[in-house]
Amino acid sequence: MSAILAFTACGADDSTQIEASPAEKPTTDTAPPATTGTQPPSSSNPGATAGEIGAGAWVLGEIPDGFGPAIVQELDTGRMVVYQHESNPNDLFDGPLRITTSLDGPDTDGIPGAEEVALHGQTGYLFPLWDDGVSYGTAVMWPDDQQRWVMLMWGDTISDDEVLAIAASARLAGPDEWAELNRTLGTAAVIGGQVPDAVEEVVVEATSADGIPYQLIAFVPPDYPLNANDGRLTCFRLDVDGRAGDRRCNSHGWSARFGGATVIYGFVGIEATEVMLSEKSIDGSPVDETVIVTDLLRTAAPAPVAFFLAEVPGWCWVDVAVAQGASEYSMPGGPLPADEHHSECMASTSTAPSTTAGP
Repeated sequence: MSAILAFTACGADDSTQIEASPAEKPTTDTAPPATTGTQPPSSSNPGATAGEIGAGAWVLGEIPDGFGPAIVQELDTGRMVVYQHESNPNDLFDGPLRITTSLDGPDTDGIPGAEEVALHGQTGYLFPLWDDGVSYGTAVMWPDDQQRWVMLMWGDTISDDEVLAIAASARLAGPDEWAELNRTLGTAAVIGGQVPDAVEEVVVEATSADGIPYQLIAFVPPDYPLNANDGRLTCFRLDVDGRAGDRRCNSHGWSARFGGATVIYGFVGIEATEVMLSEKSIDGSPVDETVIVTDLLRTAAPAPVAFFLAEVPGWCWVDVAVAQGASEYSMPGGPLPADEHHSECMASTSTAPSTTAGP
């Protein structure tokens, strides 16, 4: 089976320029959405900052089947771990299960409508979460022995007993464990690729096209993997004729045009075994049966991804089929409207122009 991705390429350009256009593929390079719905009052310490929170933070001890930690956040008033289901691995911020450690808690009146429960030797509160008059989940919060408030939220319909059982398994991660979690799953590491320590800069491949030298550089997180949930990104860059390109840290495929060459490059999952490039029309139908098979490039240092880098014969619309287990999906793409080759590629097909970025 093959997983099909689509990455952007266009006709060759006579000038020596590097221009990249991402495929229209959902990524995680977005800011967290605003939280909506009913939240517990937070008036006990509204001026608290993360630096005053103390040592470590609470995490889940027993994680429900199919879930895993997706992202760790240092918030203005606390620390949070978001857990996401394996069926939705790219949606980091909207994971339905999360646990926060904060100095904010209910006022002296408690939480209206909440049920008092006993958790971790303390009196806590169990209450429903509401959005536009509809209950969408359950939360429970309790104080810890550092005078902080811990809140577990499950944004789904499960029983109160199940929520309480998960909360009862929660434990305090000490300073060292929390620091490692933040290093491997913090926002900077899994979103921006700006890991809080040095990266190993590796030349993945160095070659030339149309007489112009170019090389693909990888920025590999050091000592990867630090743990089973190490989410640090491997970034990459294409340098052409001695000029450094832009550093990329996302899962888009990219194209570069220089001289008379068009090059497709990017990364795929480490489990991938082969990459096949083919030309498609804007509507996704094959133009001809030509398929370019390219080997995957792997770094000597352990990394979570493999790379591909290949020259194509001036194609506009390119599909990259990735052989990777039994999964299969198709994301045809093309030059974005802002790309100077977009009009050229649109004119090369009889299909009516699309109003979106890519076909």
